Amino acid sequence: MAGWGNWASGNETTFGRIMAFDDENAYGYGRVRIASAAVGHNADDYHLYGVKKVLMTTGLPKPGRKRGQKAPQPAAKRPLKPEPFWADEQSLIVRAMVLTSDKLVVAGPPDLRKKAAGILAYSNEEESLASFKGEKGVMLRVVSTTDGKTLSEQSLDALPVFDGMSAARGRVFVSLKNGEVQSWQ
Repeated sequence: MAGWGNWASGNETTFGRIMAFDDENAYGYGRVRIASAAVGHNADDYHLYGVKKVLMTTGLPKPGRKRGQKAPQPAAKRPLKPEPFWADEQSLIVRAMVLTSDKLVVAGPPDLRKKAAGILAYSNEEESLASFKGEKGVMLRVVSTTDGKTLSEQSLDALPVFDGMSAARGRVFVSLKNGEVQSWQ
């Protein structure tokens, strides 16, 4: 079983609000886990992470399967979701991400949320909303793909456009919500 209506749960597969991939790994920003409650997810924890890719079977027959061939593994015997080899629960609220050969570049506002124990809300709602809107600063951060450590950080003039980042010829290009396109080396 998975989530509501048997949809595939993020607790069973690697997931994120924004992700980048290389041949062996996935990097993403999203919830640490999906809670199952009818009231929503207002105070979930988020993180930036790196995880090894795992081939997940779907349970669907492979093309060309002949009658009598062994069926795919049942869901209970499929590989479990891999644990991240690094995770940063103090990351930015990642709005843009690009992967280079050995670095992950992310951009967004600082995550100032303070979770209130026992309720599905933040104890600093006004401050966390102001941060989410970019009113508390916006950063471009370069992160090591090996261990998730911050290698460098620069201020940006405005929030990045969602998924508005690319890399080419040793430069990173960021599209900002104020209409600018910035280039970083």
